[in-house]
Amino acid sequence: MTNNKDAFDLWWEWAQKPLDSDLTIPAHIHNAVMTLTPESRRDRAMVNAAVRDGTARAGSADIYDGAAWTEMDTNDLKAAIRHGNSIEEAAEFMCRSGSVDEVVRKAEELGLKPKRRKPKPRASDGQTGH
Repeated sequence: MTNNKDAFDLWWEWAQKPLDSDLTIPAHIHNAVMTLTPESRRDRAMVNAAVRDGTARAGSADIYDGAAWTEMDTNDLKAAIRHGNSIEEAAEFMCRSGSVDEVVRKAEELGLKPKRRKPKPRASDGQTGH
């Protein structure tokens, strides 16, 4: 039953999914776990503590900005776009939110067509929210 799975279970279920799987996890779990060393990610208590305590430090969500693209990165980008995420949402999930232009280039290289992020209404637009 999904309700009984902790962050560790959700992380490893996602990390070990088949490449063609549509399984996703919440970005806060991904980002917190990615702050841990690969060895620490195998420790249930450390994974659960990182997610529970929000161990991700300010700026750590961008730990892959400028990093080389791996096969897993490419598959994650494809899955994010297939699920209807915008480039900005995909970049945030992939810890590349500081290099959105790079994510755009990769998506174009792969022939992906992401949705556009909806602009937030501005008070000067005269929108009343009705």
